[in-house]
Amino acid sequence: MPTVTIDSSISIDLAVQQISVLKKSIDFFKNLIYSDDFTNNWLNTNEFAVTVTYQHAIARTDANYSCLFDDPHVSFTVGEDPGINNLRPQIMVSTSDLKVRPNKSDYVFVEGKKYFVDDYEQDGVGTTTIYLRSA
Repeated sequence: MPTVTIDSSISIDLAVQQISVLKKSIDFFKNLIYSDDFTNNWLNTNEFAVTVTYQHAIARTDANYSCLFDDPHVSFTVGEDPGINNLRPQIMVSTSDLKVRPNKSDYVFVEGKKYFVDDYEQDGVGTTTIYLRSA
C-alpha cells in the first residue's frame, strides 16, 4: 500500500483536499485498468500486447496470457545523476487473468525465449508485474 506523507504545517482542510485528489487519481486508474478500453487496447495483441505462454510449475498447468512485455534493458540518465538501469525483463498482465499465483519455479515463454519468474508485484488496481530472468 502506498504511503502518503502530508506536511504537518498545512491546514486540515488542505490535507483533506490533497487526500481527496489522491483518491480521485486512484479511482481514475482503477477504472482505466478495469475498463474494456484497457483490455481492448493495451492488452490487445493487435495493438501493444504480446501473447506469452506461462508454465505454472506447481500447478503443472500452462496458460496463455496477453500482456505487456518490457525490453530486458532500460537505461536513462537525468541531469548529472548516474542514471537508472533496469536489467530485468518484465511482463504486465491483468491480475484477473492469472489462474495461479506466480512462483519462482514457473517459466514464461516470450516470443520464443524462455524466462524464469524472478518475482512479482500486484499493484492493487488490477495489474500484476512479473519480473523475469533469462533461463
